[in-house]
Amino acid sequence: MSAAPSRIPEVETRASLNGALTRDDFDLGKVPSFQLSSLTRSKPKWWHWGAIAFVLYYMPPAVASIVDRNFWPSEGYLKFIHDKTPARTYYYGTDAVHALIAIIGALVGAALFALAYDRFPIVVFALRERRLLTAPDTAVRHELRRMKRIFRHPLVQIGLLLPSIYAAYSIYLVTTTHSDDWWGGAGHAKVGIAFVITSWLMVYVGGSAIVCLAVGLYGLGRLFAYGVRLEPLHSDECNGFGMFGNYLVLLFCCALTIASAGWITIGSNYLGLATLPGTWMAISVGIFAIPVFLLWPLLACTLQIMRARDDRVAPLQAALDRALVEFEVQAQTERRELPQLSEGLQKFATARDAIARVFPANPFPFKPRLIGTLSLGYLVQLVLFAKKVVEALR
Repeated sequence: MSAAPSRIPEVETRASLNGALTRDDFDLGKVPSFQLSSLTRSKPKWWHWGAIAFVLYYMPPAVASIVDRNFWPSEGYLKFIHDKTPARTYYYGTDAVHALIAIIGALVGAALFALAYDRFPIVVFALRERRLLTAPDTAVRHELRRMKRIFRHPLVQIGLLLPSIYAAYSIYLVTTTHSDDWWGGAGHAKVGIAFVITSWLMVYVGGSAIVCLAVGLYGLGRLFAYGVRLEPLHSDECNGFGMFGNYLVLLFCCALTIASAGWITIGSNYLGLATLPGTWMAISVGIFAIPVFLLWPLLACTLQIMRARDDRVAPLQAALDRALVEFEVQAQTERRELPQLSEGLQKFATARDAIARVFPANPFPFKPRLIGTLSLGYLVQLVLFAKKVVEALR
């Protein structure tokens, strides 16, 4: 890997200036141009970010609907059912689908993404501190500069702006087509404008978080290429990489929140959004993009664990093979009896089993049963998504 110098200014701690990498150097909050880490110095917790995202997404239209007097039916909900007026979506406070999307996509999703941001430097620094990740400091610094350079590239920023603008424009079109049966329709322009703005903000910030995490995972996968060191006797039964495996599971849960919000939208055909390409693009990001981003560091880590295990086990197997050859020679020359042969072979079998227990064959950073469950859940999503696509194309 060529260590090309970077002209991107980076925030470094005093310790890192003296040559030692610190946990703050791996903080993904320093990668975005808007310096997310500077916003977190008051140190709100990850669940606080979920509450903040929910308030920013759900409350501006709520306040606008209160001002516009269409937050809640003043004469009772049953009257509107008898009049066949769509009170479920006409009033903001009775729109359960929108509230559910806000809870899953903004509250839960933002909290999980914030947790992923917080855990990334902890996990990577732990791998470095325990020498499980053997990449030299120069390579690590080069990858950190590369991460900043990739994320701040103009094409990446344009790629983040365009989907958010498209999402806002799609919501604007909905406001014009649902003028009489929706709280954000043309008859309630203030509420519609507030929702267009919050939708743009949600897509842009959410997209930035996804891309930033993807860049971090890409850099981490490249660092795994330098090799790993195993801790075969670690209690996690994953050669010491259980913390990294748990982090990948957390990212998979982040993808589930995006996919779930999308499933609710198309499952209920909320305001006809299931007919818009942008809705399918958002669901595709949750179902395909994030799991694909996870594959690169997972495969890189798994491959290096397999190689490191082979390197550790090979000398032991070679010594065991030599001892077995000597035992066979002695058995032929000394003509040992069957009990002696059985006892000797049993010792070799015990030694082989001990090697397998000390150096487990599991090459993944989590237990095989867990990866089987996640894979099954992912396949179910793919099947359901393919079914919806076929139905939409009919």
